[in-house]
Amino acid sequence: MNREVNKLAHALAADGVKKNDVVMYQLYNSAEFVFCYLAPQKLGAINSPINFRLSPGETALILEDSKPEVFFYDAECREMSEKALEMSKHKPKRVVMVDIFGKETPPEGVLTYEQYVENCSEEEPEQPKRHIYDENTRLYTSGTTGGLPKGVPVNNVNDVLSAHDVIMHFPLT
Repeated sequence: MNREVNKLAHALAADGVKKNDVVMYQLYNSAEFVFCYLAPQKLGAINSPINFRLSPGETALILEDSKPEVFFYDAECREMSEKALEMSKHKPKRVVMVDIFGKETPPEGVLTYEQYVENCSEEEPEQPKRHIYDENTRLYTSGTTGGLPKGVPVNNVNDVLSAHDVIMHFPLT
């Protein structure tokens, strides 16, 4: 798996993604979801998973708020994601469609995930110096308090402590 994560990290770096840039993804559960979570962190970038059940307007709002450099969407929610991209004032540098069944042809200007990582190195990318309080994940609330979704930063130490909690509460070794 690390080789696949490294390939994505190199593809992101080739697109100019660097420390503190946002990489956003609107995906179903898949290996690519995991790669999109891990690869930006290797570059010091911020991964931002957003719910595939959002409306086009909500997705557009989140795109405008976080201004991702790269946006990944699942072919299964293609219509909604493309409508959101049209509505959004912010246009990501790169848009990538993840199609685990390989049945869809992406629209003009959009790459498939396979095209995006094709010929990328599997070697460990150069990693910037990081601090435990650097933001590495940005989650969005559902807006259930009557407002619009809001970005919530998660830093490295939050992830480490959350993993520690899981290990303590479940019999993991």
